[in-house]
Parts: sequence; structure tokens; C-alpha cells
Amino acid sequence: MNKVPHHEINLDDLEKLAAQGVSRAALFMGLGLNAAQREDFTDYELSKVPIDALTNHTAVTLVPPGADSPTVRQYKREFARWIISAGLGEVLEHYAHLLNHLHYHALVVFRVQGKGRHFGDFEAAQQNFVEASDVGEKINQLKQRFEVSTTFDPCIRSLNQLRNAITHNFGVIGPKQVTDNELVVEWYAFEMFMRSVDGGNPIPMRRMIGQEVAEEPEVTLKRLKREHRFKVGDPINLSREQLEEICLFFRSGCIPEIKAKFLDFLHRHQVPVNLAIH
Repeated sequence: MNKVPHHEINLDDLEKLAAQGVSRAALFMGLGLNAAQREDFTDYELSKVPIDALTNHTAVTLVPPGADSPTVRQYKREFARWIISAGLGEVLEHYAHLLNHLHYHALVVFRVQGKGRHFGDFEAAQQNFVEASDVGEKINQLKQRFEVSTTFDPCIRSLNQLRNAITHNFGVIGPKQVTDNELVVEWYAFEMFMRSVDGGNPIPMRRMIGQEVAEEPEVTLKRLKREHRFKVGDPINLSREQLEEICLFFRSGCIPEIKAKFLDFLHRHQVPVNLAIH
């Protein structure tokens, strides 16, 4: 009797791993931007070198101490940009890491079922997938090979291009990031609105924080599509609210959706699924 191969896929653990990257990004961007925007925080030196020691020619310092206020403010602006780049990178790289795992498990399913021989060597196919630096290419390959796709593909690609511009173009949109002379950046946000009982226009809840209302309002939750258009040379300025929306978009939209699409793949190929991987 042939032994049936056993391969366990724990999608819950994979989802948690990707979500952890989103939480890390939100936490680190919060810490970094709070520090950058605090007027009283001016301690920028990596290590302290006594001022009198600087007269000694053997003393080494990377950044001169005692910078004036305008210089420190410039340091902090650059630091804020660096933090945002790192935060978006954390989100996108953890999502890409999730795709790496899904691609590997899909290859295992095809190998067991005798499919996918046109991929060539399966180990090489997985290695090439992992080494693909662009998250858009990973999305393409998952769709083409296994019909595992995401409806958020354009959003993810645009956010990846935005991150590239922040990282490689020092916060300015470059020619490589645009299509037809512009970069359209998109994501989805969930926003709560309140409407008075007399049927007035809905007001975003964020505008009403700390304010008193005369009556108990009707509260609704809407999914809104954010869209921002950039030309070559445009500076990139993202607010804290926008950064938080992007993090929530990945946590509540992109990650659960690709998990659900992979479950569909398993069902299509008659792979047994139990509660342990829901």
C-alpha cells in the first residue's frame, strides 16, 4: 500500500505572521513620528562625546553635536520620512512573505497531485519566487500558476511604488513610479459617520471627537476608496491618519482576502480542510 504524503498548512499562523508585520509598522511609525514631532525632543546623537574631547584630534564623531534648532528640525523631517519608508516596507515585506508561503504550499499540492510539471524544478521555482523583489511579480505568478489572486492588486502595486519613491527618490515621485505621467495611489478605508435624527448630512466621527452632541446620533460604517494622484517631482506627504488607514487596509483587507482565496484553491483541488487551518 502506498503511503499518503502528509503536509500541514496552518493558514491561521501565516495570517498572524503577516498581521504581525502590520502591527510592528504601526507601532514603530507611531514611536518614530511622535518623537519627530515633539518640539522638546532634540537628542539626536547616537553616542555622547564630551564637547571638550572634540578638541582632541583622535576624537571621532559622525554628526557634530550641539546643532541649532533649524538643523535639528531638518534632521527630524528626514527621520520622519525614513520612518514612514521603513513602516510601509515592513507592511509590504510581510505581505510578500505571506505570498512566499502560499506559493510553497501550492507547489506542494501540485507536486502531490502530479500537476505543474511545466514549472520545471519545483525547488528552483520556489527559490525564484522568493527572490522576486517586486510584490507585483509575486501576485502575478500566484494568479498565473494557481489562480490565487487578489482584488486589491492595483492598490498594493501603487502603495509599493509609493514606498519605492520614498525610499529611493528621497520622498519625491520619480519617473520609474509613474504610468502615463502620473502615479495613482489607492487603498480602502473604513470610516464611521454620524447623522442626526433629523436627517442632516453625515459627518465623519473623527471630526466630532471631544465635542458634545445634543442628541444621540445614528452611526454608520462605510468603506471608502482613497485615491491620490502624483506627478513626477511631487513630494510625498502622508498624514498619520493615512498611514493608519493603509495599515488597517492590509490587516483587514489584503491579508484576510488572500487567505480566503488560498482556501478556495485548496477546495478546488480537493485538499482536505479542517478547522485548524481556518
